[in-house]
Amino acid sequence: MKKVNLREKLSTEVFEAISECMKISEICGIKIYLVGGIVRDILLSKRLHDVDITVEGNAKEFVEILDCYIKTKSVKYNETLPTAKVVFSNGVEIDFASTRQEVYDNFGDLPRIVKTGCSLEEDIKRRDFTVNSLIVSLNKENLFELIDLTNGLEDLKNKKLRILHKKSFLDDPSRMIRGLKFAQRLNFTLEEETKKLQEEYLKNPLENIPLKRVEKEIVDLFSLNFASCFDEFVAQKLYKIFGVDFTEKITGFDLKMALFDYKIDENDIWRLYFLPVFSKSEIPPKTNLTVREKKIVENIHEFLKNKPIFEDNFSIFEYFKDKDYLSAIFYGIFINKKIAKKYFKNKNTKIEITGNDLINEGFEQGRIFSEIQTAVLKEKLNNGLKNKNEELDFVRKNYPNKR
Repeated sequence: MKKVNLREKLSTEVFEAISECMKISEICGIKIYLVGGIVRDILLSKRLHDVDITVEGNAKEFVEILDCYIKTKSVKYNETLPTAKVVFSNGVEIDFASTRQEVYDNFGDLPRIVKTGCSLEEDIKRRDFTVNSLIVSLNKENLFELIDLTNGLEDLKNKKLRILHKKSFLDDPSRMIRGLKFAQRLNFTLEEETKKLQEEYLKNPLENIPLKRVEKEIVDLFSLNFASCFDEFVAQKLYKIFGVDFTEKITGFDLKMALFDYKIDENDIWRLYFLPVFSKSEIPPKTNLTVREKKIVENIHEFLKNKPIFEDNFSIFEYFKDKDYLSAIFYGIFINKKIAKKYFKNKNTKIEITGNDLINEGFEQGRIFSEIQTAVLKEKLNNGLKNKNEELDFVRKNYPNKR
């Protein structure tokens, strides 16, 4: 059987942390394995993201023993799932999970755990793709042996993504989004039967899949910030997962360029690529977009329908000032980039004169204050009043008889 040289493949810190786990495994007689993405990425010589260890038995029990024998920085248990996260003294984080069997009571529902501490073979059946089902033993009797129960190594060599059974996408539609993420990140393609099953699902998708069900995969996919992620998402019609249609002629390049045209918060990059999916459709009731995200989509609907015309900088400012900054960016993407850029250039414009300045000029408090301040702001935006003195000169000239 093929063995994996972990000492050579892993950083010193990660190998040290795993070695500590191996010692405790031997002491307490509980079998442990590296499984999933870490094995795939080791074999592909890719940068490691997460370190996952599967415990053939009770992960909590194993971690409690581990915590007694070695110094750890922190240990956190998930009481809902049989999992734990350990931060070792050298800073390495490892996630531990019990082997488990899961069932889906209804297609698209979250899985229900029916057994923990099952065999490794049973645990592998709940995974997504064969290339993520590879295992490396951390046990003395077959140390570092590569265990391949799904022919994942062959798919890895051929750069193919293959699901484990025909109902996989029905059980968990997020696997389609995850598949696109892996395809983009690893330069893989869907295996032909898997591709057909995905296309069949999208012809008649489950209704109203909650965003929460797939949100992590959406965030992970579009946080890659690849224009091709959006283009492939549209080409594969993955938007149908959400019960919407997408007909806008915008591309991933259009969205990517917005990152150069505007200052976009890093946490909003996934929204930049995802929210346009709803640009021509009503938001399905169970999609569970946040209030903020719904408002942005409503703004997109508004300007696509009405295509507002702006007379000057002030009218641009007034239209966008109470809207989310992403709404203005989407206006630039869908309608007119020049208008959006004018708004962002002027969005922080404020007048310098205050109510006290107007009192000193002889005005009595009242509605006139608001009228004057709005007029000054309009003049500043349109014709560039440079300082407080120019603002006061404008007031004196235009409101001589209202004191």
